Amino acid sequence: MDPAVVVTLVVSVAGVIFASITAPLILAHRTERMHREDQLADYKRQDEVAREAKAAAIAAQQAADKAQRQLESIGVQTQRIHTLVNSDMTAARQEELDQAEALIVALQRVIRLAREKGVQPEPSDVDQLQRTRARRDQLEQILADRLEQFKQTERDARKSAAGREMLDNDVEKRDDGTNA
Repeated sequence: MDPAVVVTLVVSVAGVIFASITAPLILAHRTERMHREDQLADYKRQDEVAREAKAAAIAAQQAADKAQRQLESIGVQTQRIHTLVNSDMTAARQEELDQAEALIVALQRVIRLAREKGVQPEPSDVDQLQRTRARRDQLEQILADRLEQFKQTERDARKSAAGREMLDNDVEKRDDGTNA
């Protein structure tokens, strides 16, 4: 055999062996690089989704906080309205109590004067005195309950920022009214 043929055959065989070994390695390397690029792109997409989700969660929390503050404010305003209505009713009940006290004093005088003169007091006066005393006791209990409700409303108001703000504004208005 001619040495040139042998060299050609050896080079050809070596080339085929080299190609059969390196081609899969080159293909594997290229496939791995493409897989890595895909994976990095996927990580970037996941990071972007996570950032957007975080931003959405922050926005939702801020909206929820704002809604909570508004609800607290509405609740405080409702309590304020309730307190104002109760204060009008309380004033009316206090006036009724004052009138009952005055009537009791007057009926006691009438009954005492009748007894001092040796006359039996009118049964209607004695009945009216008993009814008025019962009503006075009832009014005193109602007013005590209203006072406790008012104190509880103030304690409840102090539990929220909106309530504390309302109470502070009330103090400022009172101070402005007394200093003006």
